[in-house]
Amino acid sequence: MGEIYWTIHLTSEYKDRIFRQNYRFLPEFRKEKADRIRSEEGKRVSILAGMMLWDSLNRHSLSWDDMVIGEEGKPEIKTGTYYFSLSHKHQSVLLAESEKKRIGADIERVTEFNNAMAARFFSESENDLLNSLADEPEMQARVFFFLWTAKEAYGKMLGSGLKDGLEFDAAPYGRFVLELENPDTDKEMEVCTTFDYSEPPHEAEQCFHFNDKLCMYPVEFEKNGEHWVVTIVTEE
Repeated sequence: MGEIYWTIHLTSEYKDRIFRQNYRFLPEFRKEKADRIRSEEGKRVSILAGMMLWDSLNRHSLSWDDMVIGEEGKPEIKTGTYYFSLSHKHQSVLLAESEKKRIGADIERVTEFNNAMAARFFSESENDLLNSLADEPEMQARVFFFLWTAKEAYGKMLGSGLKDGLEFDAAPYGRFVLELENPDTDKEMEVCTTFDYSEPPHEAEQCFHFNDKLCMYPVEFEKNGEHWVVTIVTEE
């Protein structure tokens, strides 16, 4: 298996009985997580995330018994031979996995640019980048969500979550996303825009070397008329 793989599934792809059947195979910490969610859709998303992780563990000859809860509360494999990151938004669930490197991933549906959130949580350079796109609202929203997913993914890679992600300045990554719009961009670095849901996992090949410590994989796709962005962050 290669370095970095990712999988996206939608809860709408499965019938209710699939969730009922698979719930019993989840470990207690995943069951408790699902049980705490009040909405039925939220429970389905949580169960689907567990189903995807269970399948991935099986493919790597691992089981729930190989998993421990880290100091920051993040589940991880105690042998250090497999790393993963789960993220979900609405009906979409993302699983990113690696055999060699710590990994973090986040998925977001692109809506409108949130100026108030950017002003509160983003760095000066990130806001400068977004403000430079004021005349291009679609691009501004797209870059906003790429920056946000980068922050989320970075925090997940560290295992500390968004508290460290918010301190991470992702502006160089935003510039890279903009460069993808340039027709002279190296074809091998283009963002993935299409894939077949029926044959995951998908190998992540579009690595952007953020600095000498981090590599980022941007992914974009459309489903049911909605535009989604994903960022996967790993150690170099």
